[in-house]
Amino acid sequence: MLPAWCLLSFSFSFLLGLQEEKKIACDVMVGAVRVTSIFIVPVLLLVLVLVDCEKVKLIEHELGPFNSSFYPILSVIPPALISNDALQITPDSAGNFTLTNRSGRVFFKQPFMLWRGSKLASFNSSFLINIFRLPNTSAPGEGFAFLIAPDHTTLPSNSHSQFLGLTNSTTDGLSSNHFLAIELDTFKQDFDPDANHIGLDINSVHSNKTVSLSDVGIEIAPAGTKFNAVWVHYDGVNQLLDVYIAEQDDGAEGLTVSRPQKPVLSSKVDLRSIIKQQSYFGFAASTGEAIQLNCVLRWNITVEDLGGQDNKVVVKKIGLAVGIPLLVLLLILVGVLGYCLHKKRAATSGPNILGALKSLPGMPREFREGRILDAVDQRLGTDYVAEEAERLLLLGLACSHPIASERPKTQGIVQIISGSVAVSHVPPFKPPFVWPSMSGPSGISITTSMANTLGTTSVTSGWSPQYLSRDSYIQGQEYSDSSSLV
Repeated sequence: MLPAWCLLSFSFSFLLGLQEEKKIACDVMVGAVRVTSIFIVPVLLLVLVLVDCEKVKLIEHELGPFNSSFYPILSVIPPALISNDALQITPDSAGNFTLTNRSGRVFFKQPFMLWRGSKLASFNSSFLINIFRLPNTSAPGEGFAFLIAPDHTTLPSNSHSQFLGLTNSTTDGLSSNHFLAIELDTFKQDFDPDANHIGLDINSVHSNKTVSLSDVGIEIAPAGTKFNAVWVHYDGVNQLLDVYIAEQDDGAEGLTVSRPQKPVLSSKVDLRSIIKQQSYFGFAASTGEAIQLNCVLRWNITVEDLGGQDNKVVVKKIGLAVGIPLLVLLLILVGVLGYCLHKKRAATSGPNILGALKSLPGMPREFREGRILDAVDQRLGTDYVAEEAERLLLLGLACSHPIASERPKTQGIVQIISGSVAVSHVPPFKPPFVWPSMSGPSGISITTSMANTLGTTSVTSGWSPQYLSRDSYIQGQEYSDSSSLV
């Protein structure tokens, strides 16, 4: 997690630029000290006062590569097994196993409290899978699912083929099932759109919502070895479930691909009406007459801790401003500094100064062109986490939304900074607006006008952050932009 001083560094770099001579910067600071002190002192005091910050507790588990040492913490329900450094949700091809008409389940043994009263926990479960189509088979089958269920010890009988290890002909559709699943289906039934789709399943294999992955260039079980990274993300504040998927060529190093910008599937879901308060995370899969190998190579779990859970808990302290968020105060401060810089340079550099400012890193043009990380202080080099930097920059933009009701609320800011939820959507074009006048202690009234049209790139706060160079990160964005994924 980036500390607050990094955000401040990003903000100053945003307007001051990285190629300014030290002398000009110092002159600007001296000339503007009387104005900026009105804001700097309160902001610094605010940071100091927030020592006793709100504590955000996250339960985090990083699992894999898998071997026999994982049996004590996982419920591996036969014929599922751990083999070849992976969870084999249905039997793999190594050994004397029948591969047709099988189903299996694997769960993390510890339950998670996913709601308490009116509060819903936010969570993310990311995993790397290989749904392998065996050579000399005409088509794969039947499917694989991420599953949230009320217990971790049972597998429905006769849950092979179309039932994906989730239900059977007797139990399918019963509200007493209390499960939610994200299916990756490779065999077309009469109620399916095709043989390559993702679906949201609630107590039934008849999906509440489906999306053909062929439309976004993803094949679940292609010929040859291919890996898919999947992120199942739930925003408890907005009750929004998003699922992302991206192809990855190699699985030896774990989940290395960046999360796409857009979800392939998104749906409003109130988990309280579906699942038990204490529920288990896991996987289910099945084969029919058509077969496939259903392998999980890595699995990361991050869940907001609502209390009463005996798990690995990570406490993260987040500073919150009372009244106007700290981020908004910083933006106002940066706006004043930017104005002073502009006036200083206009006096010394002639009429072309505006064009020069627009060419500096971090100006709105970078956001419109999808180069948000150009706003990061270049003096950091590659010593930062790209996803966290982007999350903080986008949060700053979200907090400056002209409509107050659209800005992130206090709880949302805490969860965004902690990484448990994504940044609120920032529209690609922002209408002009003027901040309300603010009177300082000396009676000075300052109004900051923000009439720029800003664009943005959706947050890519994955659960296995990667230390990327700016160039490699931007190259990764090219895939996301062209694939129209989540």
